[in-house]
Amino acid sequence: MIHYKGFIPILVCTKRIYMNILFVRLSYIGDILHATPAARWIKEHYPEAKLHWIVTPSMVELLKNNPYVDEIIPWERDEYEAHSKKLHIPTMWRMWWELRDKLKPYKFDVAV
Repeated sequence: MIHYKGFIPILVCTKRIYMNILFVRLSYIGDILHATPAARWIKEHYPEAKLHWIVTPSMVELLKNNPYVDEIIPWERDEYEAHSKKLHIPTMWRMWWELRDKLKPYKFDVAV
């Protein structure tokens, strides 16, 4: 879990030896850029932590060379939103289950 004291994130986790962290900032450049200092802080204070970031495919290039991100996981949010506007519930459920199945093997300790 990350608590914020001012603008400095404070990571509180019982697993100090190894942490598997998921950042969820999907498609907005500003959100991704504003979350990057938190990723840097985590990697500087917990270098053994594995930091994964889930984004839309169009944002993969923005994070590709980021030294604080161990893995980028693309997800088709735009496709999901297009189906949600049409209320195509079966496809939305299928996409959620596929995402869940994609993330499950990582066994994340925390999501930010």
